[in-house]
Amino acid sequence: MIAFQETLLQCSAQTVQPLLEKLAALTSRVKAGADETVPLVTLHVAGGHAISGWIMRLDNDPKYGEGLLVHASGGRPDQPGLDAVYLSSQSVVAVYIHGANTIAHVLSNNAVPPPPSTQPVPSKLEIQRSADASSKELSTAIGSTLAWEIQWDGLADAPESMRALQHLLTDGFASLRALSQDAMGKEALQQSVQRVRFQNGEGQSVVLNAGTLVISASLKEGFRGRWQVPALRSAIAARL
Repeated sequence: MIAFQETLLQCSAQTVQPLLEKLAALTSRVKAGADETVPLVTLHVAGGHAISGWIMRLDNDPKYGEGLLVHASGGRPDQPGLDAVYLSSQSVVAVYIHGANTIAHVLSNNAVPPPPSTQPVPSKLEIQRSADASSKELSTAIGSTLAWEIQWDGLADAPESMRALQHLLTDGFASLRALSQDAMGKEALQQSVQRVRFQNGEGQSVVLNAGTLVISASLKEGFRGRWQVPALRSAIAARL
């Protein structure tokens, strides 16, 4: 058995929808500065058509359903043009991931470690600025103030902890933004949550207490302590 097959055996078989959500969250992390790679994918859609490109966004419209935005490769992945494809995520029946080894950590729910980072470790100031920007954007989306805070006490300054915290913020934002696009989710956030707190914990948990949504992950474990966006979104939804 070749090494890549050994890696694949650590990845879970999964349906298209949660995979698309993970890929969209990966793009959000890269946009926020994560040292990861957005892979080229070929989406096979109902009717037999195939679309190659890079997944940019996955958004839910309460009236029309879940939509997918793709930067199309135009048949030239090495020199992509300025073309975009909009499609219903429900129309995608299979996802072909080119160079899947580069995102094995995503496909395996962190059972496989990510490639070594070549970027500087984010500072506390950079992470706090990221939290402030996410707070402002999400508050605008739901139409009410949603403060974000980081529980720095008990969090070591180790590089993997800082990177894991940055991931937690990005994935928390992706999960909350997805919930806010649904009318019921938006109303629940408006009525139940005034503050979102991110903190280190012994494991993964989401708790809602007196208007504060506390999202915990085992940041000291680095990549192994990370949430996956579908699981985090479900955990938040269950508390609203």
